[in-house]
Amino acid sequence: MAASPPTLPGGNPMKSDQVGQPCNLMLVRSVIGLPVLLPFLLPILLCLSGLLSACAPAFRFSESGPTFSSHTPSLDLATSSCGSTYSPGHAMIHRLSNTEYNNTVRDLLLTKSTPGDTFQSSSVGSSGFSNESVTLTISNQSVADYATAARALADEVIASKGTAGGAYQALASCAVGATTVSDSCARSVIRTLARRAFRQAVTEGATDSDVDRLMAVYSAAGGSFDLGFHAAIMAMLLDPRFIFTYFNHPQPDNPQAVYLLNDYELASRLSFFIWQSMPDDTLLSLADQGVLHNPETLQAQAARMLLDPKAQGLATILKNDWAKLSKLRGASISGLDQQTLSDMLNESQLFINDVISTDASFLTAIDGRTTFVNANLAKFYGWNVPSATTSNFVKTTIQDSGRRGLLTQAAMMVAFGGGGLYTHPVQRGRFVTDAFLCAPPPPPPGGKAPAITPVSGSTMKQVLTQMTSPPACYACHNTMNVVGLGLENFDPFGKWRTVYSSDTFNTAGASIDASGTMPNSFSFQGPGDFLDDLSGDPRVPACLATKLMSVAIARVMSGTDDLCIARAIGASQITPNTKFSDAVKHIVLSLQFTSQLGGTLQ
Repeated sequence: MAASPPTLPGGNPMKSDQVGQPCNLMLVRSVIGLPVLLPFLLPILLCLSGLLSACAPAFRFSESGPTFSSHTPSLDLATSSCGSTYSPGHAMIHRLSNTEYNNTVRDLLLTKSTPGDTFQSSSVGSSGFSNESVTLTISNQSVADYATAARALADEVIASKGTAGGAYQALASCAVGATTVSDSCARSVIRTLARRAFRQAVTEGATDSDVDRLMAVYSAAGGSFDLGFHAAIMAMLLDPRFIFTYFNHPQPDNPQAVYLLNDYELASRLSFFIWQSMPDDTLLSLADQGVLHNPETLQAQAARMLLDPKAQGLATILKNDWAKLSKLRGASISGLDQQTLSDMLNESQLFINDVISTDASFLTAIDGRTTFVNANLAKFYGWNVPSATTSNFVKTTIQDSGRRGLLTQAAMMVAFGGGGLYTHPVQRGRFVTDAFLCAPPPPPPGGKAPAITPVSGSTMKQVLTQMTSPPACYACHNTMNVVGLGLENFDPFGKWRTVYSSDTFNTAGASIDASGTMPNSFSFQGPGDFLDDLSGDPRVPACLATKLMSVAIARVMSGTDDLCIARAIGASQITPNTKFSDAVKHIVLSLQFTSQLGGTLQ
């Protein structure tokens, strides 16, 4: 792979498309051939910590007439509705998130270890998702984390030697039982693993090829196959082609040049979208053949992958980041025992898994009539579900008249405005306007909202209406209040109620008024009406498509053309009569997914 010499820290900053190439060369050409692996750390620190921090600023999008680096692809329905001269945007070089790292080493090395759980955490980006590339910077601590994990994972593979069905047997079958392992066996093992680790074809035979460099590490490690294999595994796990995904844009400085992702880059983008993990052999084989970019093939693979158990990767990032239920992980909530909280989170995970695995409409998240409970959660809700046991979650019809889908599950009600003596309708309303309408309100005047003060004889609805009536507040609260108060039939822990119990705001026995009118939209009498009407709001499908696209492309969808494509996909592919896979299959055909603009540092 040709590349210009790397720019060391203190030199000119490098574009995101360029970083992978010189870092790759510095590490692989200058380091892999050394007799020991410790020298990996210094060049990684210089190359990754220094250079990538220089590339942290966001890239601006071009809004006018981009030119394609090769041919102009045929436009799908969503793309063509936005015009043929639009910007597909620019995604930063992408460091694997901690979750992606865990899933990738699981699939690469057959490990059950989750080293990413101990890595330095990254902040969630403005997209709301933990896989947003711009937030996945790298630090000295990150490099140390990777080095520690690489050694431990290589140790684990070698330690599985002699275990039937273990990683050693699966990855190095030609070495099992051999007194002396031939170089051809070692080369075959390393070639196969490197192709999967780097998620692309590897070079061999030419001067300074990928496989020859790794074989140099293998040979220098001490003579035995196990020592050499251990060193080669570490080398692969510390290579930027494993730690990062990036696009080899031929004109990275030209913000008008659109680069069409090659088949290996598409394989990675597709797998990290749906599985939050590396491509499997099927995707890599299609990339080898140069056919993955064909629209029919790309859509067929997306459909296949959604049916694979690894699609729980997509379900989990939606639960943790879109539904924001990661905030309850390890939480201690007064009045709620840990087992019930855990069961609540399991309900939400199983629900999203089910939407994907049964290929239901994404709108089921709002208006679905079934959910999952075990005996403990059924008792919590006050439902009669005889087939549920302590350890067995079963799919069941929701037994509360006003409860629907994901939004009104107990975990959601606790996470947003619950878990105390009284509900917090503003928090619930803010979540809905962000997650389902993509219209998060700005910060309150002065940066901090005043505390809600109880008024004797007044309900929460009356207090909020009075407090937020000034124009500076009402502009945002006229939506947030309506939404949050429309969910007042759910108590602070998500149980259904029709009257208030005694709390700081409300008199025991007072009837709950959950009626309201959305600004310039529909009126409703309670949660059931509200959720049924919300699922028909045209803003919702566009928002849900935007959220999915943010996960797929690992950046915030903020450009004019990003939002145009999201609206088109949402309107046509997220309806009561479409499937979850319909939206995914159109996202993976969009130029936002299949191409990349050059970037200019701001």
